Amino acid sequence: MIELLVVIAVIAVLMGIILPVMNRVRRQAKQIMCATNLSDWGRAYHMYASANDDFFPYNGPAKRGVKIGGGLSPCSNSSTVQQFWNDYLYPIDEHIRDKFKHTILFCPTDQICPTARETVEEWLQEGLISYYTLPHRMDRSTNEPFMSLYDFDPQKKGASTQGWVTRKKFGQRFCRAPIATDKIQFGIYSPDAYYFNDRGQAHCNHAKSNGKPEGGNFLYEDGSVLWSNFSRISMSAKSVFWDIYFKPKSCSITGK
Repeated sequence: MIELLVVIAVIAVLMGIILPVMNRVRRQAKQIMCATNLSDWGRAYHMYASANDDFFPYNGPAKRGVKIGGGLSPCSNSSTVQQFWNDYLYPIDEHIRDKFKHTILFCPTDQICPTARETVEEWLQEGLISYYTLPHRMDRSTNEPFMSLYDFDPQKKGASTQGWVTRKKFGQRFCRAPIATDKIQFGIYSPDAYYFNDRGQAHCNHAKSNGKPEGGNFLYEDGSVLWSNFSRISMSAKSVFWDIYFKPKSCSITGK
C-alpha cells in the first residue's frame, strides 16, 4: 500500500512538472505559427509594393463614386485589401489547400475567429480578420469620424498614432512603425466585457486564462516580425467600444 502511494505521489509530481512545460511549448508553437502568418503578410506587402510604386493597398473608408468597400476598424479591411489577399497573400504558400487558405488571416490563438468555412465567408464579407492592418487607412484631410479612432496616446499630450495609419507608401515617414500586428483590444461597451465577450471568449490574441494577452507579434516594413510582451505595449487608439493596443513601447509615435 505504501509503495502504491509513493508511486502515485511521484506521478503527481511529474505531472506537475510536465504539464506546465507542455502548455508553454504549445503556446510558443502558436506564437511561431502566428509570426509565420505575419511574415507571409510582409512578403505579400512587398510584392504588392513592387508592382504599385511602393504603395500599400488602400484600406480606408469607402470613397464616393469608387467601388471600394471601406475598412471600418483595425480588424476590418477594404475590398481593395481583400483583393490583395487573393492576388498576393494566398499564393504565398502554394502548398496550402484552397479550403485552408484563410488561416493566414487568423491568429491560431484567436478564440473568436471562425473555424467553419461557411462562417469564415461571413466574416470576410466585412473583411474581418484577427490582425490589425495599419497603413493607408485614410487621408489626413478626411472628415470621417473614423479618423478620431487613432487620435490618442495617453503617454504624450498632443501625440497621435494617426501617422501610422495615414502613411501610404513604404520607406517614408513612420517607416519604422509596425504595419500589421496581433489583435489586442479590450471591450469598454459593457462593465462585464472588458476581457471576454458574452460567450466567455477572450477579445485578444494570445490571451491567458484571465483574458490578458501574453503579448503580440508585430510586422515591420523591412519584413521582420518581432514579439513584444504585453507589458511593453501601449494603448494606441480608443473608440466607443474598444481600448486598442498596437504600439510597442520601444517604438516612438514618429515610428523612429
